Amino acid sequence: MSEGRTKTLYITCIKLFATLLVTYGHFISVGTYSTEVPGVIFDSMSEPLIPATSQILWKIESVMYQAFHIEFAVVGVVLFFLASGYFIPKMQEKYNCSYLTSQKNFPSLLFSRLMRLYPTLIICVLLNGLLAYFAQGIRYNAEDYVGTALLLLRVLPVTATMEVVWYLLVLVFAYFIATVVPRLTVVNLTAVYSFLLFIVLLPYMLGDTPLHGWRRILDT
Repeated sequence: MSEGRTKTLYITCIKLFATLLVTYGHFISVGTYSTEVPGVIFDSMSEPLIPATSQILWKIESVMYQAFHIEFAVVGVVLFFLASGYFIPKMQEKYNCSYLTSQKNFPSLLFSRLMRLYPTLIICVLLNGLLAYFAQGIRYNAEDYVGTALLLLRVLPVTATMEVVWYLLVLVFAYFIATVVPRLTVVNLTAVYSFLLFIVLLPYMLGDTPLHGWRRILDT
């Protein structure tokens, strides 16, 4: 097996391990403790789906959090981002370098990633919508399904039919940065991180939280 394929196999194993961590984390946080699962279960429950009295798996996360402040789902998400970020320089070399040496109007990295995400995401949104409707009677407006399937939740005034797409929104934003900045260097990354940090901290400087602070700034 070539070195490139070996590295890809390692990254795939990391993603698989991250999937297990996220699944386990959701099992604990939602299944063990939550009596409400918006978008999945129509109404509140008298007790969680899998209460702590019926299993002991929650104790593992409890021990890890008390000892090291570690949540398995958070670790899994971080691993996902690291694994996805590993391929970005190679994608930049494939898509953006041709842009730098040709007459193209814009590098195609972001477009290529969206075309790869959309088919699977559209199918998942449809299946999730059918399952939520027939199992729990949960329904959304047509524009909510379209906005979720096309990742336009922060562009259009729609409600997400699957809250977990926040991860894809962050990932697409990373692809956007990798597209706008054709080649990532230490200087470029420092500048990008400094700018993003400024955006997050500015509302704090004005005495508000980032989300509500920017809404107030934009409204004024």
